[in-house]
Amino acid sequence: FPYTTLFRSENALKEDAGNAQALVWHGSGLFYQSGQVIQAGDMKKGLELYQRGLSEMESAVKMAPDDVAVRIPRGAVLLAGSRGMPPEMGRPLIEKALDDYEHTLQLQDDYWSMLGTHPRGELLFGMAEGYSRLGNQAKAQTYFERIGKELQGTPYAKRAATWLETKTLPASQTGCVGCHTGK
Repeated sequence: FPYTTLFRSENALKEDAGNAQALVWHGSGLFYQSGQVIQAGDMKKGLELYQRGLSEMESAVKMAPDDVAVRIPRGAVLLAGSRGMPPEMGRPLIEKALDDYEHTLQLQDDYWSMLGTHPRGELLFGMAEGYSRLGNQAKAQTYFERIGKELQGTPYAKRAATWLETKTLPASQTGCVGCHTGK
């Protein structure tokens, strides 16, 4: 997580405390930092950053519940961040992320077909993988099949085919596919 993003979001919040997009990015940065601080051995400070990050992201969604630019960052951060957590901590984060993604899918319904491969692929793949991680294989299968139909010939479809065949994915195939990942 680039610290410049955290710095920029802090500056944007100084100018406008009601900027939900800046708040969700700031909260995301704190959430990310919490993991680093915990790994460095400062559990108390790490948990404080974790709670503050979650709180800021929640406030941002309450301020702008229909803003895709608020819902997607929170959902993506929670899905990614929950991967290394014990199930009792990760499950509520996955559920919240899936709520963000499901709501985004509804918001984008009217213009879904006009979106590019990356936004459609990331949203559908996040939902498919999230439901799989929750143990809801039927719902996961629905989204993996949709990926196969709508995104034929893409890395998303290839990953979906792997899951449909094996009902699992290697960890290396669960992250974002796109220009900002180098994959």
